[in-house]
Amino acid sequence: MDYCRRNGIGILVHSPLAKGLLTGRYTPRSVFAPDDERSGFEDFRGETFSRHLARADRLLEIARHKGISLVQLAIAWTLRLPVVACTLVGGKNPAQVSEHVGAAGVTLTEAELARIDAALAG
Repeated sequence: MDYCRRNGIGILVHSPLAKGLLTGRYTPRSVFAPDDERSGFEDFRGETFSRHLARADRLLEIARHKGISLVQLAIAWTLRLPVVACTLVGGKNPAQVSEHVGAAGVTLTEAELARIDAALAG
């Protein structure tokens, strides 16, 4: 990111919702169909998946405290960086698009960013 910032290059964030992991729709028992790319990713299986979901649960608490959704928190977290030119999210219906757009006006405080860092580290 420093290189991009120094050279005026914008970053396009791909999959800010971590392939759906940050949507709150999955549990440790979720299994992805063989034709779903996530079924081949270690991050979406077993203990690794459970650890990621536990982090997502901690992030959800931060989002709730702020009065936004986990999806909005994840998008706002990427948009806060001046070097980010675009965050790609795949809205499948008008309600999802509306939720995504709601993240554009979210400002995260230093305290909230510290809580997010702690949630991701744990």
